Parts: sequence; C-alpha cells; structure tokens
Amino acid sequence: MKKILLKFFRRGYSVEKLRLAFEYGLTIATTAHEMKVELTPELVEKAEIMLEGEFTAQSETHLAGNMVPNILSVFELDTTK
Repeated sequence: MKKILLKFFRRGYSVEKLRLAFEYGLTIATTAHEMKVELTPELVEKAEIMLEGEFTAQSETHLAGNMVPNILSVFELDTTK
C-alpha cells in the first residue's frame, strides 16, 4: 500500500484521492482480517492494480461511491478451480 500511495503522490494526485487510496487500503486490510483471508503478495498486487486503474480513470466522487464494488473485486473468488 505504501508503494501505491507514493506512486500516486509523485503523479500529483489530489489530497482527496490520496485519502481515498489510504481508506481503500485500510478497508481491504480490515476486510481481509475479518474474513480470515491472508493478504498474500498476489492479493496485494491485485488490489494495487485495481487501485491504479480506477484512480487514474475516475473522479474522487465516483471512487468514493464505488468503494464497495471495487474492494469486492479484489476478493472475488476464482470459480474455475
């Protein structure tokens, strides 16, 4: 999470987007803890990819409104296994 926040800071994202990125990270960590899901490097990378993609394309308002579906996309199950 620290890596993605530094990347966003260097790109000049607004303070609102930086706060949202931090809130996303906290929510992902809390959700993983409550669901007893280990935050593996693969899961963290998936979250970072989602964050980077969404944050570069959407406004702060849109990101805040779509927080739940975006975070759920990180934890989606692979039903092919």
